[in-house]
Amino acid sequence: MKRQFPLLAALLVSTSAAFAGSFGPGPWANGAYYPGQFDGSYSAAIYGTNVAGVIGFALDSGSPSTAASTSTTGSLFFGATNSTSIAVDSLRNYFVAFVEGRTYSGVTAASVNNNANVVAGSLFNGQGPVTRVAFTNTVVTFNTNTPPTINSSNNTVTFEDRQNTASGAFTANLTSDKAVIAFVGINTGRLSESFNGIPFTTNVFSLNGIKTSDSVVSSSQSATPTQ
Repeated sequence: MKRQFPLLAALLVSTSAAFAGSFGPGPWANGAYYPGQFDGSYSAAIYGTNVAGVIGFALDSGSPSTAASTSTTGSLFFGATNSTSIAVDSLRNYFVAFVEGRTYSGVTAASVNNNANVVAGSLFNGQGPVTRVAFTNTVVTFNTNTPPTINSSNNTVTFEDRQNTASGAFTANLTSDKAVIAFVGINTGRLSESFNGIPFTTNVFSLNGIKTSDSVVSSSQSATPTQ
């Protein structure tokens, strides 16, 4: 009977090791606890001294979700040509920010690196209000007297519309990566405003986000006919 104890002890050690391993990350991509754990939709509130808003992004197979659009050129009589383009799905990857009275909306591209406990992303194509700028052109003519005197003065006012845009980036640290995936970044975001393509200010913001859905269904394809 004593000879059975080593075999029994080895069996208990092996069983304990197997159960211990079952409570840790599984053998999936980047140590995820289950396949596709980080796929889905995320939402984060952004806030700062001069900025407030929302960031949304979605991951499909670990990458930003995409959407395809199809355009058709030509006609039924002369032959039609279809072309398909793929871009970040702007319906699920977006940002809306309120900055000192100006509201911007644009596209987000983000990723989650659970090995480094980091969430990182970029904000681009942010469209804001159009500002109308007035310019005054003054034309002055002089008499040929000595000394010369003003003969006439004519003021012409012209207007130019200038587009306000915004872009930026952010990072955050994962605070939970199990049943609830959450992340926080304190003063780790930057949002730069531009006036007709010329940057004029950069605002610092913080963010606090969470995974809101496991859905990874991208937007349906859209067809845009052109002549």
